[in-house]
Amino acid sequence: MSLLGNYKFTNKSHPLKGIMSAVLGMIALVSMFFAIYLTYLDGMDSVNDGIARMQYGLAVLLAFLMAFAGEITGLVANTEKDCYRFFPILGLLLNSAALFVGVYILCAGI
Repeated sequence: MSLLGNYKFTNKSHPLKGIMSAVLGMIALVSMFFAIYLTYLDGMDSVNDGIARMQYGLAVLLAFLMAFAGEITGLVANTEKDCYRFFPILGLLLNSAALFVGVYILCAGI
């Protein structure tokens, strides 16, 4: 056993843009989930006759734009040197999932 144990000394850090990308992706996915869930609950009522409110569509649109901004931020963070790649990759995955859900909703509604 060495004197330092299992410590790893490095100058790498987590990029702030990568963390921001992951946070934007999580917010976009949660917003889309709640908008879809609330639309489903409103569709169960006989008052609306299955017609979704415009507020939920706007929430999905804003979440889609947030995911697009997070995707670009994640790509920029992924090009930085000497940094950990966990948050940029996580942000890219979350934002890609949110973009896929947004495109799926758009195509399913046409």
